[in-house]
Amino acid sequence: MGKFGPIDERLGTPLYPGFYRTTPPGFSRLQRLETGAQRLQRGVIRPTSGNYVRMPKDILHTKPNSTQLLDLSKTQIKKIGGVSVSGNTAGFAYTATTSSITWYWDGTNGSRVLVITRADGSKFTVPTSGSGLTVSGLSSNTTYYFLPFWSVNNTCNIGWVPGTHGSPQIAFVVADTTDPVNNPTYCMQQTLQGREALTNAYMTAATTAAGSGGGGAGGGGGSGSGCVRSGTVVKPLGEIDFQCDVLPETDWIYLETEEGKELFCTCDHPLYHAVNGKVEADTLVVGDLVITDEGEQKLVTVEPYSKKCSKYRVRMATGHLFFANGFLSHNKFLPP
Repeated sequence: MGKFGPIDERLGTPLYPGFYRTTPPGFSRLQRLETGAQRLQRGVIRPTSGNYVRMPKDILHTKPNSTQLLDLSKTQIKKIGGVSVSGNTAGFAYTATTSSITWYWDGTNGSRVLVITRADGSKFTVPTSGSGLTVSGLSSNTTYYFLPFWSVNNTCNIGWVPGTHGSPQIAFVVADTTDPVNNPTYCMQQTLQGREALTNAYMTAATTAAGSGGGGAGGGGGSGSGCVRSGTVVKPLGEIDFQCDVLPETDWIYLETEEGKELFCTCDHPLYHAVNGKVEADTLVVGDLVITDEGEQKLVTVEPYSKKCSKYRVRMATGHLFFANGFLSHNKFLPP
């Protein structure tokens, strides 16, 4: 007990400010700590007047090696400009009647499981819950447009930009896509904070005039047909006769090996992995060994790439194997 009350042994000062006659030692240090310290009031961080503040720990992402990085997907981060892009390298498919469209992304009905490739090179497989989503209340023989996205803070199901038609109301009509006022807003909603666009444009589907039908999606969400970009050097094994159908395409995978071989192909183009055998292009990652006309070669680049162009669909009367720019490939067999 000191002259003016109990003593804080760490600071050598009275615990009760009312007993102070002069500024005690250490008081200015305590004042600085108090000024800069964050505190919560009803769950909200109160502002401080200090020059330095702490960040909430939940906006940091801790990697396996204990490195901490800012997680831009968190709601505490304010997104104003653009951020690094991501790309979906798989595809939707749909079935249709005269008044409804049903979307699939679970590998059934011609669809493929959605895989997002992110700016850091990681791949994320979108959950298939919710696949088989039916949009009803549509007009017959009409093309509709859709804008799907993945919400990184959802972890449950994909989202859809609210549209103008259908139930649920997630479908757009052609007039919406050409509307100079509202159309830009519709498209921007795919990439709002915490959202990753699952197509690089509107995804299209059409109701039937009668009966039922279906197909792959447009707008970068289609299931593709296992092709290579126009201009690719095609050399069938055994000098088998072949022909190439030239078709439009937007979504590609760009592959480059350590030795400099390059190939632009569709996401589902069949190639040959040195260990796993025949695989589709969008399952490959940097470091994989692929079979080429010069043996096994390591991939140094695997990147999604979007550009409106044309592709070769290779048709062979017999056999299925050919080299595409030196990459051993498998055709999608179609009778000549």
